[in-house]
Amino acid sequence: MHYFFSGFHLDSDKKALSFQSNSINLTKQNFQLLYYFVQNPNKVLNKDQLIEHVWNGRVVADNSVDQSIYKLKKILTSVHNDSYFETVYGLGVRFIPEVEHKEIAEEKQNKQQKKVVNLWWLVPLILVIAGVIYLQVNRNSKPVPELSTNLLMVIPSQGMNPSSEWLNSSSGLFIQNLLKLSPKISLKNYSDKPNNLNHQQFLETQWQLSPKLKVLSSEISLDKDDFTLTLSIEDKSGYIKNKKITNKNLSQVYSNALSWLGQELSIDASTLENSGVFPQKPYLLELYLRGLAAFAAHKVDEARNYFELCLENDSDYHLATLEITKILDLKGESTKALALLDTVLAVNKLAEITIEASNQKGGILLRQGKPEEAKALYLSLLKDFAGKKYRALVDTKYKLALLYRTLEQTQKALDEFTQLELVLNETADYQTLADVYQAKASILLTLGETQKAKTYVQKSMELFVKLGALLGQARTHSLMARIAKQNANYSEAITHLNQALNITRGLNNAFGTGATLNEIIEVLITQGKINAAWKLNQEMETIASQIDFTAMLLASKRYTVIIAEIRKQWKKADIYLKEHKQIAQAADNRIALIENQFMAISLKLKQGQLDDANNYLTQMDEYMYETNKKGIRVHFNVLKADFLMQSGKTKKALALLNSSKILAKANEDNQAFTQINNSLAQIYLQENQATQALNVLKESALYQPPALPYLLLQSKAHKQLGQISKAINLANQCKRNAYALWTRAEEQYLASLLQIKKSEK
Repeated sequence: MHYFFSGFHLDSDKKALSFQSNSINLTKQNFQLLYYFVQNPNKVLNKDQLIEHVWNGRVVADNSVDQSIYKLKKILTSVHNDSYFETVYGLGVRFIPEVEHKEIAEEKQNKQQKKVVNLWWLVPLILVIAGVIYLQVNRNSKPVPELSTNLLMVIPSQGMNPSSEWLNSSSGLFIQNLLKLSPKISLKNYSDKPNNLNHQQFLETQWQLSPKLKVLSSEISLDKDDFTLTLSIEDKSGYIKNKKITNKNLSQVYSNALSWLGQELSIDASTLENSGVFPQKPYLLELYLRGLAAFAAHKVDEARNYFELCLENDSDYHLATLEITKILDLKGESTKALALLDTVLAVNKLAEITIEASNQKGGILLRQGKPEEAKALYLSLLKDFAGKKYRALVDTKYKLALLYRTLEQTQKALDEFTQLELVLNETADYQTLADVYQAKASILLTLGETQKAKTYVQKSMELFVKLGALLGQARTHSLMARIAKQNANYSEAITHLNQALNITRGLNNAFGTGATLNEIIEVLITQGKINAAWKLNQEMETIASQIDFTAMLLASKRYTVIIAEIRKQWKKADIYLKEHKQIAQAADNRIALIENQFMAISLKLKQGQLDDANNYLTQMDEYMYETNKKGIRVHFNVLKADFLMQSGKTKKALALLNSSKILAKANEDNQAFTQINNSLAQIYLQENQATQALNVLKESALYQPPALPYLLLQSKAHKQLGQISKAINLANQCKRNAYALWTRAEEQYLASLLQIKKSEK
């Protein structure tokens, strides 16, 4: 087998490595190590795996693996300076380059048969490489029905002309944005392609799943004053239709392209062309395309400048408006984004742009903590377009269903998703159907219907696997992790989250990677693994800064406050809390500001600053009364009970906690349930009611709460009962399981127990 990466050629039969036909000398050990990495590109490999497959399980020194990787990296970079290995802290090492593998003889045969490529025998291998069969799918299950006859995948331009790099990277994006406005086109995302599959392998897999899929590719170049756009439409049979368009006017090039695509794809191109998708002044299209290229490269500020220049010269160019509102939302400038969207909604005449602008606006309102306004917008939109079959309205209905869930109107949410299931089955939109299955599973999980949730998770994963949607698979793994976490199976949760992380990293998807890190950090904190959580949180904060994503940055700042509080680093916690508040205020994010209030109350209570805590509690009480949110009401009551307990109002604290425990049980909020029992146990211990303390702690056993303070409270209860040996045993268990949280105070407590035991002898 022959492997190709970064200009290198590895021949596994001859055990040889070369670079541009020049032989590279490797030791047997170095070759075996490299061979294993190229067989597993973009997978995080740990030391145990490397020792088993490269060293054949032999006992090796602790640093032998690291030294071998270092030597191999040095050899490769000395030949061709590039990035080859990435260390994923706490997990292992990943081989970064994209790897292609093939038999040379077959490659020559394929070159002779360009039009009709028969790769049926490769399908099982492709599926293995893509990682889409890591979940076992029932072999007897029915195949996914054919998708829409207008299912289309737009391939990014591959041109490499440095003088027109912005054209190469934006041409496919612009064509995709145009076609998205047609109700007769259902677009499939090429960005789901795994890095370890080449272009042709990926397409063969997709055609197996969706035989009627058409693939549109475009190449554009600039030669002197002429733009030349070459379009190509290919189907599964190998039939290819091409069109070359040359013109000095870039707008005219794409206008002609849209007309040709209209004929080939049976869409009404004239309606689109006359609805403001092309700017009034031809040179503005270049600005728009440069903005698309910059945004795709995560150069957010540069993209913003280009789109703003578009609007300065043509305020009615709504495609540029929709792009800049995405940027403003990412940067937390939601007020400006809403103003621009309102302008579009007031003057635009194209239905698809109205729907897209409304969907964007609803998302911003929701992030601002204005769910009722978002709901009214979605309902009004659906009423205005009742009976119409615009594809974008499916997104509206999906968002509305999610919104009902946010408003804790779970039955309405389930009803909406059930209706969507019927619509999506009729229209063969299986990508969105998989999302619906996933959303239903998440709701059922919150309702405590775990078995039903697992059923929908399975259905979701099967569809995502068959569709080859790796990001969907990653999200489903995250949901599986939440199910495992609800059952207190933290090791299984981490396994699923690591699988999700491997997928998002393999796709170089920064948003997905950050979202997955967010969930891993939460699990690690729950387990008391604070140092590991801190490292991953730093990585998440870096990603948030790189892609300029305010919501992710807020999540990262929230964790810095929580970790500092756990470590009792009060000054740092106050600084981080202020930073979090400043970001939330700048973004006008009401939900984040409420989170900030919660964290402020917790910090004040931990430091015994009761007057300050009471001020925050009074403010929050008003909010709780206005919103009547049951979910956060429980957590608020836990903080309020802590305040009452510290204020000497024990009976009131007990009454509040017991009533809140009933609510937590009804909400299936196991985390709050165990937290309440911990608080009750603390009160009972203060009242010298050790047996009562043990009874409430026993109720939490099913949910396997974090060791600290759960085991420590049990230890103190047994101490009150005079059962010193049990107290010592539980304290030692707590120390082992929550070592990162074990402080000098806990160590002194354990020492006092040992002293009592010694005196008994």
